[in-house]
Amino acid sequence: MRPRFVAFVALLFASAARVPAAGQELPAITDVPALRTDNFVLVPSGLFSGGHDSNIHREGPPNGPIGSVETFGVVGLQSFGQLSSLVIRTMSGAELVSFKDHPGEGGLSWANRAIVHLDRPRFRPKGNVRYSDTYARPTGFEIGERSRHQEFAYGGGMDVRLNPRATIGGDVNHLSLNYDADAVYDGSNLYQTLSLELTVEAAEFRYEMSPLTTMSLRLSADQTRFRLDHTRDTDAGVATVGFTMARPAMIAGSGQVGLRWFKSLQGNADTFVGLIGSGNFAYTRPSGLIVIGRFDRDTQFSYDTALAYYVFTDLGTTVAFKPGGWNLGAGASHQWLDYRYAGTAAGAGRVDHRTAVGAVVAHRVGRGMELGVNADYITKTGKLAFNATRAMVYWSLGSAFLMRFDRPLPGEMP
Repeated sequence: MRPRFVAFVALLFASAARVPAAGQELPAITDVPALRTDNFVLVPSGLFSGGHDSNIHREGPPNGPIGSVETFGVVGLQSFGQLSSLVIRTMSGAELVSFKDHPGEGGLSWANRAIVHLDRPRFRPKGNVRYSDTYARPTGFEIGERSRHQEFAYGGGMDVRLNPRATIGGDVNHLSLNYDADAVYDGSNLYQTLSLELTVEAAEFRYEMSPLTTMSLRLSADQTRFRLDHTRDTDAGVATVGFTMARPAMIAGSGQVGLRWFKSLQGNADTFVGLIGSGNFAYTRPSGLIVIGRFDRDTQFSYDTALAYYVFTDLGTTVAFKPGGWNLGAGASHQWLDYRYAGTAAGAGRVDHRTAVGAVVAHRVGRGMELGVNADYITKTGKLAFNATRAMVYWSLGSAFLMRFDRPLPGEMP
């Protein structure tokens, strides 16, 4: 889990998510089967696959590599509802992972999320709530082994439209992250080192430069309080400039860049002031060619208190070509984990690197359905270095929504 950044981005997404406005039609779902009425749309999705993973722990010696036949399935369901000016969107998903001859290494993960807003001509109250219980591998690329943890997030706010193009708003979101007491990695008890409470208070100004382009300025302050180890508590601030380019623009997506500053309340780690950001953009051609680029950069808490935190940088790209029902794709990503001084020599000058490459070959086999093969290779340097390969055959239904807990979805970088 990337406790700081993932939580912040998830809360930001939940509070700023766009759902259909009152007076507009509900989303037109055409690529998958859906149940639709005048005020409600219900959209299912699913993914089922099997194959082999050469390193299920994502670890090197002495705990790995351990290879195994792997099967997993994901089912998702999202709904859009509209009654007068009240708009509600819900999302639910569950994932089951199983490894042959290693029954204790798999598990069930599930999550539910609801986003609601009251769409008035000028004022737009909004709220969100999310709960998940997962046995997924934390996705900060520092921890390899799966660990049971729960997340409960909730928040709300208000947007005020100043004129047809300008909007101001504010929101408050809270995340409670809790690892099980027996979640241990590399000698570190994750309940003690990573279980936390995070509160984010933010204000935002958005300006629609054109029907397809929106710029924004967002200021936020967050407080991170760990359940047991208060020597890790921090206060932080973030200022970002964001931009969104909507379809059918040739380049579509959204991103934000800015500064984060935070300090350890007890002075056990270096104060951080630096550039952060995130983004995901896609270049699409009528021929079916799609080029996707992404970037992430922010601070992440380490599972090891002697390391305190690291600056995480992630760059990735995917190229896909979809002619005549085929889906051909390849991609690569690279991550840097730059550890900062934390009162000990443990992280001094340490920078871990992680590289992943992957490919997918698939074909449409029915409305919203796809059958294909997905493969990837991962290598990581540093104290817990490893190599891993994974090849899977999969069948999927829909692409509108799938919960992603532990396994890369087809075409995604792991």
